[in-house]
Amino acid sequence: MAYDEHRMGLKPVYRRVWGRKGERRKAVVAHRYRWFYLCTFGEAETGESLSLLVDGIDTEVMGWVLRELRGWLGEEEGVRLVFLPPYSLTLLPPGR
Repeated sequence: MAYDEHRMGLKPVYRRVWGRKGERRKAVVAHRYRWFYLCTFGEAETGESLSLLVDGIDTEVMGWVLRELRGWLGEEEGVRLVFLPPYSLTLLPPGR
């Protein structure tokens, strides 16, 4: 089973303003972002996956995500985490 998370967000919306014909007006808009994270577990052999949307990533949220994974797997045993090395050459894309 593999896990990955991805941060996504909503970008500001362009606003229209009144102006004379032929002139381009600029409107000052408050740039606000709303971020959320997509946490996905994937099973390579079966192709099944579990995706969860969360507002942020911290210890409490990751505990909840792992409890959801355990419930999805339907196992009574705990989940064992195996971390990848930070700079593994075999995990880099070709040409790097």
